[in-house]
Amino acid sequence: MNFFAYGCIYGHIPTHGIETSKVYHDLVKKIRSHFIPEDAIHIDVLINDMSRRRELEWIITSILGDLSTLLQNPRGIIFVSSIFDLGKTPDEIRNNFDRIATSNIGLLIGDNDSLSTVDYAFEYYDNIVERIQGIQKKIELLTFEKRKTGIIGQSYEITDEFIEVYWLFEHYFISEKLTLDNPLTGKMPKSRFYNLCRKYEESERYALDEEARFRDMPEIIEKPKRFGPVPEDFEQGNHPNHMTDITLQRMRVKKEGGRKAMIKACKNFNRDYDPFIRHLLRFED
Repeated sequence: MNFFAYGCIYGHIPTHGIETSKVYHDLVKKIRSHFIPEDAIHIDVLINDMSRRRELEWIITSILGDLSTLLQNPRGIIFVSSIFDLGKTPDEIRNNFDRIATSNIGLLIGDNDSLSTVDYAFEYYDNIVERIQGIQKKIELLTFEKRKTGIIGQSYEITDEFIEVYWLFEHYFISEKLTLDNPLTGKMPKSRFYNLCRKYEESERYALDEEARFRDMPEIIEKPKRFGPVPEDFEQGNHPNHMTDITLQRMRVKKEGGRKAMIKACKNFNRDYDPFIRHLLRFED
């Protein structure tokens, strides 16, 4: 079976002598740590948004051009150490993922098995159609952070742990300091947390989770929305389409109560909602 490993380097990096550079060496080392021979590795260097993924194109063309694999399922395997090697935006990742999946090419993601279409036996997972649909939804929730080097660095998808911390934050159960540094999600920059909040609130899952939280703790509707500014012309109905009725009511509480309402809520952190989580987050009385 045809097997290739693919990687990508982003940023304004001179292509001349790239193979002797530290960033190239580090990427190859990261891929080889998965016991992949160096001659199977192909790396694209994208210096701007107009750059083409020539190596990825070559890999796909090579797999599909091998007529001896027509009856194989999958016809070949592409390994990437991270889903972010397939694009700089969710749309670009989705497009490349869809092309690989619809070409009957298996995809292995080194740092996240839940985004892979095949296992390490190079066989498709069970219920592959549903799995691919699930992966496509996860790709839409990916977030990105840009390192000072200009290279797109590893980021994080919206996890169950993040969602738990998000609702503790929105309920005013925990301080911002604890939100950004706790054993559940680790230490996280404020900008990344807010980016994840924004992506989560725009997702289909958010509305379902919010309704479930409201059923368990209906008093949340009386608390001002903690994340996000009140939309301009809020009273005239100028608000994002994805904003739910519960969120709209909490935004109204935030607008009417202003900063005083949020300060009051922050001074009354509830530490008795869940003894297990309370212990896990190491609350300080």
